[in-house]
Amino acid sequence: SDDSITSFRADGTKRKLYPQKKITEQGELNFDSSPLTRPVDIAFDGENMWVVNQGGDEVIKFPASEGMVTIVDVSKENFERIGVGNNPSAIAFDGENMWVTHSGTKNVTKIRVSDNEIVQTISAGRGQQGIAFDGTSMWVIDEDEDEIIVIRVANVAAVKVFSGDNQSATINALLTNPLVVQMTDSTGAVLANREVIITVDEGDGTITSPTVLDPRRSIIEVTDSEGKALVFFTLGSRSGSGNNRVKAVSTGVDVEATFIASANPRPPDKVNIASGNNQQGAVGQLIVVHAAKDGVLGVVVLGDTSTAWRNRLTSHAHGAHRLK
Repeated sequence: SDDSITSFRADGTKRKLYPQKKITEQGELNFDSSPLTRPVDIAFDGENMWVVNQGGDEVIKFPASEGMVTIVDVSKENFERIGVGNNPSAIAFDGENMWVTHSGTKNVTKIRVSDNEIVQTISAGRGQQGIAFDGTSMWVIDEDEDEIIVIRVANVAAVKVFSGDNQSATINALLTNPLVVQMTDSTGAVLANREVIITVDEGDGTITSPTVLDPRRSIIEVTDSEGKALVFFTLGSRSGSGNNRVKAVSTGVDVEATFIASANPRPPDKVNIASGNNQQGAVGQLIVVHAAKDGVLGVVVLGDTSTAWRNRLTSHAHGAHRLK
């Protein structure tokens, strides 16, 4: 086979398409017996050709032929019709979707290549003609207004929190539930096999995943068939409300996901004297002591005995103090 064919030229008057192999070699695709009426533009998605069939207000999709430049009768191919609305005029491919302009209307139609579904209609000028994709945006010519309209398509996808947000546990503990993100496009359709970068964004916690077992601060995961990716989060060493954060992003996607978790202090196991031990004073005098475990200040009133050494201070975890 010869894969050097790089473009097709549409002739709406003759209802023919002219593929161009090289500068000096041309061939003709005859659509006289085909369903095409006034084909005006064409695009390739890697497997199929998409022809803007203006006379039928539709786009026709058929498998691309292999080999040298030959005549292809679309009527004998396995073609599909996708109705797109009035006066389709041009078409471009963004890697996942076909974008079709409409002369005389304000709509640009986005068609998902995988299932031929129209997933979005965008208002963008009434006199739409040509359209091109630069890797980030669609550029649309509006001949009525002598303008070029730019439609950004790089951020149509989003990384969203699916489950696992707003959990809490003891410091340095593994959260009960994993942090799960899901990547979708602007219609809500899930996006599989996409890389997601998941990073501890606040706190000194760590993450692991089904594919990365050693604790890390950042992991790259790939979304599954449901568009999901997950990590397991071990909290950091400082307690606080909402003081642990994990962020999930994907290259070229503006919408990112953020998980928030709270770290609780460990239960107290003893009370240490921080200051105020071995004091003396007159009967009835106030003495201030400091219980270090929870930072509670205790005020002690000496008893009415003359032997001050018998006054003892006992404490429990909540900082309550009594004389014995």
